[in-house]
Amino acid sequence: MELNLNTSQKLSLSQRMVLSAKILQMSSIELNDYLKELSQSNPLVEYDEKSPEDTRFDNLQKKLEWLDSGDEQNRYYYSEDKEDESENWNFKTAQSETLEEHLLSQINTQKMKNEIRIAAEFAAKSLDENGYLKESAETISTLSGINKEDTEKAIALLKTLDPPGAGAKDLSECLTIQLLAEENPDMTAVEIAKNHLDALARNQLKGIAKKLGIPLDDVIEASRRIKSLNPKPSRGFSSNESLSYITPDAYIYKNARGDYEITLNDYYSPSLRINGYYKTIVKSSDSAEAKEYISDKLHQAEWVIKCIDKRNNTLMSTLGLIVEIQRDFFDSGAGNIAPMKLMDISERLNIHESTVSRAVRDKYIQCSWGIFPLSYFFSSSVSKSDAKDGEISQDSVKLKIKDIIDKEDKCKPLSDRAVAELLEADGISISRRTVAKYREAMGIAGTSVRKKY
Repeated sequence: MELNLNTSQKLSLSQRMVLSAKILQMSSIELNDYLKELSQSNPLVEYDEKSPEDTRFDNLQKKLEWLDSGDEQNRYYYSEDKEDESENWNFKTAQSETLEEHLLSQINTQKMKNEIRIAAEFAAKSLDENGYLKESAETISTLSGINKEDTEKAIALLKTLDPPGAGAKDLSECLTIQLLAEENPDMTAVEIAKNHLDALARNQLKGIAKKLGIPLDDVIEASRRIKSLNPKPSRGFSSNESLSYITPDAYIYKNARGDYEITLNDYYSPSLRINGYYKTIVKSSDSAEAKEYISDKLHQAEWVIKCIDKRNNTLMSTLGLIVEIQRDFFDSGAGNIAPMKLMDISERLNIHESTVSRAVRDKYIQCSWGIFPLSYFFSSSVSKSDAKDGEISQDSVKLKIKDIIDKEDKCKPLSDRAVAELLEADGISISRRTVAKYREAMGIAGTSVRKKY
């Protein structure tokens, strides 16, 4: 009996510790969803959604208004599709229409055999996320039940629709379709798009000119024309996929005294309390089974509340140290990240490193510079002879590399070794391989690709 009791206690303790770790790791929205589920499975838990009239919500709104007032300084941090953001494509944006819908509307307005229409509609619905048709005519024919001849006519029709390039099998065909659709097609550009796209991607313009037996200037002009085209016909149309929005878990803002204040985003975490009615049942009920059930649910609810308090306290303490260590960033923005590791936080707070890791995982803060994941503030250091404590963050080194490359002579771009030497002159000692690693991580091409003729 004693053995069973000890086993039960150990199991219960283990489950509680697992729950504590899970809650610590939850974002604001995840915590909100968890509490909703808990209120449905535990009758003792009372769950109250916050209303816009809530005082805390009003205060939060004021702080958000201040954050938004940063105008151009209020830049949002996004890690995906940065390459797309850097390009300025000259085409119309369809606000709520998908590419599929746009193509189907054109198909339905044209006169054609019913079989061709069916195959064309099937092909339009088979485009990938870029607007390419990867499926062969044979596959489309088999799946749609339309003969191959009519299917091929349908695919050919699809490639004549707007936007030019939709339905192409690959990038080469996509660009070729766009070039041939012009009133006076540049046939040099057409030839390059058809047969020399790989060489163009490597910026081997002299080699292309030699193969085609034409002046280099003609190849340069053709390459400029090709680079002005739209490589993704789906661009500008809405996606069938739901957009994912980042909700900050905390807000950091500077008060009138010049000090930074931290506010947890508890708007998504409802008010949680224990219904006192059930406590009276425990005392008055004669049913041992009822008492045991309510007692178990009571202990669960109390433990969840303790875990939430622990989560919030750990997160607030961690954020406080991040603001302290990264003060230069919050004052001046990107490029001013100080070297900081999980260990630096865990030692200061006297908690395990894994606890800090869970506290910052998948969580975001919003400040005057935008929205940032907490992981953004943790980076390894690089030695610097004239830096404080002789260290500089990898983030700062990357920005220095980008700045050097941005200012280089594009007709004579700098090699990775040359960049390393310039960094060395600035007191930053890293190898050529490390420069290449950081450059590639930022999506910056090598010397041959960056060279302009």
